[in-house]
Amino acid sequence: MKRLALLDVRQAADASFLNDFTIAGDAVYVTDSAHNQIWRAPLTRSGLGELEPWITRDKIQPTPYFLNGIVPSGILSGDGYLLERHCLYAVYNAGGGKYVTRFALLNHDLTTATQIADSSPGAAGATPTTIARDRGRGRLLWVNSQIDVAPGAPSYTVSGVPGLR
Repeated sequence: MKRLALLDVRQAADASFLNDFTIAGDAVYVTDSAHNQIWRAPLTRSGLGELEPWITRDKIQPTPYFLNGIVPSGILSGDGYLLERHCLYAVYNAGGGKYVTRFALLNHDLTTATQIADSSPGAAGATPTTIARDRGRGRLLWVNSQIDVAPGAPSYTVSGVPGLR
């Protein structure tokens, strides 16, 4: 069995809720859902630099409702993302059982997207939070986190995204 090791620890502001991260160029970018900002930590030859406040939600246009998922394309305001070349899939929790995955076609520099299609709604109460590709079968999969069920009632499941491939 392969052992995992903690590589480093970085401190954010008190009461932060660090949610998702991405690596782009020479830095790591981390969303803070509690403070509606993105933190940045430089990557250097010697390791990971300190977390520094980078940008707040109100400086992003269009202004996202909530900072959560992040990919290095400049497009925010979803929960979990999957970026495949110029296609972006985003889990977007619309509430009331209307959890859909939006599919967007990105321009050449990944700064603008056109919405192409939505999935069918997920099962009520599932609350998908992230998405991945099953490379063996080509399916899109999402995690049913059950966030709407306090404190969260296992078992958690992974299921195929209804209506999209």
